[in-house]
Amino acid sequence: MGRHADVRRRRGIASWPLVAAGVVVLLVAVAVMYVFVLKNDNDKTPQACTGSASLTVLASSGSSPAARALSDAFNATAPSARSTCVTSQVVTAASGDAAGMLADGWQGRTDPPPAVWITDDASQLAALENSDPAITAGRDTEPLATSPVVLAMRTDAPGGLTGKRSWQQFATLFATGGGTSRQHLLAPDPRDNRASSYALSSMFAVDGALPSVSEIGAATTTVRSMTDRQSTDLASTGDALQLLTDGGDGAERLAVPVTEADLAAYNSSAASPLTAVYPSGPVVGDEVYVISLTMDGLDDIQRDAATRFHSFARDTAGRQMFTAARMRVPGLTTSTAPGIDADTTVTVLPGTESGQEDAWAGTLGLPGDGSPSPSTTGRPPANSGTAGPTIPPVPSTTSGSASSPSSSGPSSSGPSGTPRPSTTPVTSPTTRTSGSSTQPSSTPPSSTQPSSTQPSSTPPSSTPVPATGPGVTFLADTSATWGTEVSGLTRTAWLQQALTGAVATTGTSRFGLWSTSSDQPSGYVRLAPLAARSPALDAAVGALSSSGERRYYAAVPVVLQQVSTAATPGSPQRVVLITDGPDQTPSTSRAAVVQAIRDVMAANPSLSLDVVGVGENAPDSALVALAAAGNGTYYDVVSTSSLPATLLSVMSGT
Repeated sequence: MGRHADVRRRRGIASWPLVAAGVVVLLVAVAVMYVFVLKNDNDKTPQACTGSASLTVLASSGSSPAARALSDAFNATAPSARSTCVTSQVVTAASGDAAGMLADGWQGRTDPPPAVWITDDASQLAALENSDPAITAGRDTEPLATSPVVLAMRTDAPGGLTGKRSWQQFATLFATGGGTSRQHLLAPDPRDNRASSYALSSMFAVDGALPSVSEIGAATTTVRSMTDRQSTDLASTGDALQLLTDGGDGAERLAVPVTEADLAAYNSSAASPLTAVYPSGPVVGDEVYVISLTMDGLDDIQRDAATRFHSFARDTAGRQMFTAARMRVPGLTTSTAPGIDADTTVTVLPGTESGQEDAWAGTLGLPGDGSPSPSTTGRPPANSGTAGPTIPPVPSTTSGSASSPSSSGPSSSGPSGTPRPSTTPVTSPTTRTSGSSTQPSSTPPSSTQPSSTQPSSTPPSSTPVPATGPGVTFLADTSATWGTEVSGLTRTAWLQQALTGAVATTGTSRFGLWSTSSDQPSGYVRLAPLAARSPALDAAVGALSSSGERRYYAAVPVVLQQVSTAATPGSPQRVVLITDGPDQTPSTSRAAVVQAIRDVMAANPSLSLDVVGVGENAPDSALVALAAAGNGTYYDVVSTSSLPATLLSVMSGT
């Protein structure tokens, strides 16, 4: 049959030109899409870097576990800026100290200035911006994560103690004892344990307004009646939590202020988890901000890398690092832990006024230097489930290496003296720690013990001839755990490799070597005096072995004193302690050692103490405190195989 024309068909216009034009348009569109997809694919393909650079991230104590996990996750993306491969590394300091160092422009420090600041304290952020508004220009106005302070109690605490009350009602209960003198607040030094300051500020807030620094002194009588006598005996929140866990002496009638995140971390590994009590009413707590900094000394690569780090932190993958650290992040679910109810609604008050920690410490009657009072509990060393105070003046450094990844989550060291277990797998370089500390009695070690000049357990008796020029003295922990095999070598072998490389490749002209363990009666021995590199030093390094318990609390003040005596006055001298676990020196408290270190430093301003913590059991908080007292830096090395590279980084500041 013939084909009939459609009566609606237009006449005089052929259809094929339209079809051809449509095909051309389609081909052009396909070509454009192909180029676009190819470009995107190329953008996702890692480009060859023309160089490498480090991005320093300054983290406050409360945010440091999440900051380390965030740094690890960021490094796992193989970040680059301006064709330069970037590796982030975390430096930790208490919020107030961090703000002060930033306000001073990072003056007088050998480590590079930070390009990113992760702070947990909005008051310190405000204080910095009051002195230098430009340094945080363009920052987020709302915190990325929060963690309110709670009251930790035993599960067998009286019902009257755990009952629902406001913060102000708990203050009244603790002050009056509620009919029982043992219902008290156990609040370690607020200057080193931010949760103590948070809780006291929350209890004395009026209609959502926090007390000013000038008003806090009026609360002295009430605070002292509220708090247990042991508050001034304990170095850290971690020690206070451990006291609750250990029980005895009315522990069931005590409450310890701690951030929700820190208690969750503590409970996740505790045999007997504690209960978090959430008083009603507005509350103070950690407020975490991730800030790209504008500082002198930063180049375009670091600024670009800081922007990328900040963007990564705000993405879901980055924010999950904070939830994994048990912090609250809007829109995400907080990781759970026994004894914690993260679904409890809380209203976090804006950051406290700067200086409140000192004011609250004054109400507790603590000494002005920040050390615990001479009266101590005499408790034996706490186990690895505890850790010490946050950092005093000088920050600690976390050394990272993208070449040695491992699976890890947030640091296992809690920011306020509580452990952080590794729970969230993240590709990690070498920037994660495990917190623990000791809290024995406070008998201070002698910082001026002269003895023999031979490599024995006691230091030289005669005053040595001063050594000229800068020098570095290594204090090597040689306890039994250094016999642990890691990646085919013992830790001692890695240490020997690290020491040999550091001595051979740095410009320092003089080196000394001491070792510390219980194999020596006093806990330490000088293996090589401070002098130019010699075969004797190389032989001493090669002869290092592992045995006994850790005794660096006994060794550090003595070595510092000996180094200061052996050097020409005014010549820069560094002592570098290298250890892999908590100290085990009997009857010696961290507070006493810290004070002994400060005493030596006060008389020797050109002397410094750097500390390198190796492995998962390095007690982050305790080692940070030692380095801070020694005007030095703490380097945290999770992967033992990264020790040689990290020690070179330590030496680069010489």
